[in-house]
Amino acid sequence: EEALRILQDRYRSAISTFDAVLRSESALLRAKHELLKAKYEYYVSYPSVMLATGRLTDVSAFEH
Repeated sequence: EEALRILQDRYRSAISTFDAVLRSESALLRAKHELLKAKYEYYVSYPSVMLATGRLTDVSAFEH
């Protein structure tokens, strides 16, 4: 986010191009998307790990 802010400031000062700002915004969105995917995978896989290690025995909350 800081890199994007710097590029936006540089664009306002006519030091950087609009294309560079767009690339920076795109990179930030990709990074946030990858973070959300990683968190999702963690939360989805956590019960499986707990079950496999015997630390989760009541699976009624996960049944349909």
